[in-house]
Amino acid sequence: MLFYCSDSTDPTYNLALEEYVFRMNDTNDEVFLLWQNDNTIVVGRNQNADAEINRDFVTKNGVAVVRRITGGGAVYHDLGNLNYSFITDTGTGELDFSSFTKPVIDALEKLGLHARLSGRNDLTIDGRKFSGNAQAVSGGRILHHGTLLYDSNMGFIQGALNVRKDKLENKGVDSVKSRVVNIADCLRENGSEVPDMEGFKSLLCRSITETDAPETLVFSSGQIEEIERLRDEKYRTREWTWGRNPGYRQDKYRKYPFGGVQILMETKGGNISEIRILGDFFGTCDIEELESRLTGLPTEEDAILDALREFDPGRCIAGMTAEELAEQLLA
Repeated sequence: MLFYCSDSTDPTYNLALEEYVFRMNDTNDEVFLLWQNDNTIVVGRNQNADAEINRDFVTKNGVAVVRRITGGGAVYHDLGNLNYSFITDTGTGELDFSSFTKPVIDALEKLGLHARLSGRNDLTIDGRKFSGNAQAVSGGRILHHGTLLYDSNMGFIQGALNVRKDKLENKGVDSVKSRVVNIADCLRENGSEVPDMEGFKSLLCRSITETDAPETLVFSSGQIEEIERLRDEKYRTREWTWGRNPGYRQDKYRKYPFGGVQILMETKGGNISEIRILGDFFGTCDIEELESRLTGLPTEEDAILDALREFDPGRCIAGMTAEELAEQLLA
């Protein structure tokens, strides 16, 4: 396993670095990354960024907004939060959260904290969330990354994000603040010693790499230039972050066990002329593939079902059946 700890706190650079290792670096080794972003909202690949943020709060407090390449929901990062990434060859090519979160759970066990994987992609301690996780699969590789709330500003988490009411009700809680917790606070509650962030990074790295001196991933000057180019041409562009969110005549939202799905759709002459599918779901293919397959189809049940059964929407929206998507489209 190769290890790399980014010394940048620029979210656009760190996301570019992570994608470079995932998609473009020619190493076949498993890679473990640690990185931090300063004062940032990171929205999921398939989300409407405008709907996920409290724009007044974000503007007033200088919060950056960026988009990542994995699905799932929006998260807030500051320097009290630590992000980790595993990048490795895929086995089945399917989404698998348990095998990648177990090393983190084991590392926290060494601090006396009993964490567990809860729901689709959360890590919790005593029912309180301290980590959200997401994945992408491409070219025989899998990227798994997650947040670790270590000593974050809870007021900013609550203020910066808009969380759908149905998401909170589904978890049986009243607010963002009531359902999240810092790892450092859990340690204090236990009367345990609280390492500083650098100490926590070292403990996590030692536990996961199983060595005090892991082999470090080294980038050449040319590779750094490629990462910076990806940062500038993708992650710093308005098009990538804010996406294509025009006004649509039809707006259909449903909450499923695997996540919320919003369909924005325009029809002309009885056919789907434009469609955008948004949400905090996961998938192993880009949602644009599914949107392209649906564009131009007549809004008739048989035609849509035939197309969806042939394509299998569950590849782009994990857990979604053709029948479920057709029902939502035609509702």
